[in-house]
Amino acid sequence: MYRSLRNFAFAIAILTAPAMADEWPESLKKAIVEPSNQATYSYKLRVESSGETAGVSFEALIDPSRPLGERIEILSPGFESADTVEFLQFMEEHAPASIWCSWVASQIPKNVVVVEESADTLVIRFRPIAGKDATKRERKLFKKLEGQLVIDKNTMTVQSYRLHNRRPIGIIMFVAKIRTFLSELECELAPNGYSYQSKQKIRVEVGVLGQRTVSTITTLISDLAPVHMSDTSPERAF
Repeated sequence: MYRSLRNFAFAIAILTAPAMADEWPESLKKAIVEPSNQATYSYKLRVESSGETAGVSFEALIDPSRPLGERIEILSPGFESADTVEFLQFMEEHAPASIWCSWVASQIPKNVVVVEESADTLVIRFRPIAGKDATKRERKLFKKLEGQLVIDKNTMTVQSYRLHNRRPIGIIMFVAKIRTFLSELECELAPNGYSYQSKQKIRVEVGVLGQRTVSTITTLISDLAPVHMSDTSPERAF
């Protein structure tokens, strides 16, 4: 369970350039534009867990400008496991792309429904799509989820993103079901004008033979600081 939960929590399979749909509202198209790889920051990453994943927690400083193999500095070690090591390796290899909220576009289908729009915000709902590298089980889960995205129209950035199941999802016939799957992403504005995922919380409740277990993983990203790269990119203009 921890491996599947972690895969969703950190979006390992979906860090690909999003394809824009012509049918999308203009505010959505502008909000999911990806920063250049040169728009680079170091940042503090904190992972906290509870329930079945309790004990998997740590704090680290990630600096994408440093050579591969030297980008992560553990500030507060937690429980070490193969999954933790694998995740840290992924973050090191994909930093800084893994922090931007624009990645959510890869889960948004061509057809979306605008449920609310004002001068300040745009709210859309949709049935999310799984990444091309998703497993068969992950694809099955995505078919049962509903997504909601909130766009800040003042900054043209992603403000929040939410996925949840509408009804229990069977994972082992007559034996195990996902009673609750909830992924909530909160975004904040970075100095370059793009939004980054400041907080992501994943909660999964599973029922197995009448017994229920709850697992929660929260990732926090903070203390963004610009780091020097070989090239620089201009700040975002609205």
